[in-house]
Amino acid sequence: MELSKIMTSKNEHMAKSLAYRWYSFYEREKTEETLQHQLDILADDVVIHSPSGTANSKQEYVENVMKLPNSHRNAHDVRSFQYNQLNDEQAELQIDIVYHNQDEHGALRAVKIHYDTELSILNGTWVFTEIKITPVEEIQIDAFHDTYVENRAQSFVHYWLYLMEACEGDATPFQKLLHESFHLDFSSTEPMTTYEQFASWFAQVPNQIKTSRHEIEHIQIDSGNPDEIHIEMIFNWNAITVSDQQMTAKTKHQWVLKENHEKFIRIVTANVEQLESFSVQE
Repeated sequence: MELSKIMTSKNEHMAKSLAYRWYSFYEREKTEETLQHQLDILADDVVIHSPSGTANSKQEYVENVMKLPNSHRNAHDVRSFQYNQLNDEQAELQIDIVYHNQDEHGALRAVKIHYDTELSILNGTWVFTEIKITPVEEIQIDAFHDTYVENRAQSFVHYWLYLMEACEGDATPFQKLLHESFHLDFSSTEPMTTYEQFASWFAQVPNQIKTSRHEIEHIQIDSGNPDEIHIEMIFNWNAITVSDQQMTAKTKHQWVLKENHEKFIRIVTANVEQLESFSVQE
C-alpha cells in the first residue's frame, strides 16, 4: 500500500466520523444537547451553502436549522466518499448521498445530493469550515429508510479508528466510548474488562507502531434494535512500525454498541478474529 494512504488514514476516518455525525443530527428531534454536539463539529465562521441560502457563521446556521420542522422525518443514505488531504491541517471531503424525507402526512421525497466540504484543525480539533450542498436529481422511493442507527454507528466506528491510528498512547479519549461494563478481546492480547487494562495496553502501541491504516473491506450494521447495535466488520490493516517496516493483517470484528443518547454511543463488546496473520512486507 502507498505510504501516503497509511499516513493520512487517521484524518480520513475523522472526516468521515464528522460527516456521519452531521447527518445523524437531522434524523431525530433536535434538542439543545444535540444542537451543541452539532456545533462542536463546525468552525465559528463556517460557511454553509444550501438550496435555501448561505449561512456565514455558526449563529446563522443555528437560526436556519431551528426553522426546520420537527414533524418531518429525515434520512441520509451515504453512498460514497472522496477524501483529499491538502496538508497536515486541512482536507477536503466529497460525499454523495440519497436524502429521504417524509412529511407529517406521510408523503415521501428522495433526492440525490452531492456535498463538497472543507475541514481544518482549529484549536487541536478537526471541524468543518465550509459545506456546499448541491441537489443532483429527485428519485422515486417506495418507503422511508431510517438511517439514524447506521449513521450513529458509522460515526463511532470511524472515530474509534481515528483514535487507534493516531497512536498517541493516551487512552483518555476512549473513556467516553467505553461502556461501564465492557469486554474487549483483540485476539492478540488477553481480554480487557477495565479501563486500566485498556489504558495500559494502548500506552504500549506507540512503542511498536508509528502509524497504521484500517481499511474497512466489509461492514454490516444490524439496526433492528436501536438501543443495542451489532456490527460485523472486516479490516485490512496496514502499518509502519517504529523500525520502518510495513506490516499487514486481515481481521474480522464483531462489536456490540449501546445507545446512551450522548455524543457517542458506547462499545460493550468487541471480539476479533485473525483472518490473515500479522506479517512483515518485504
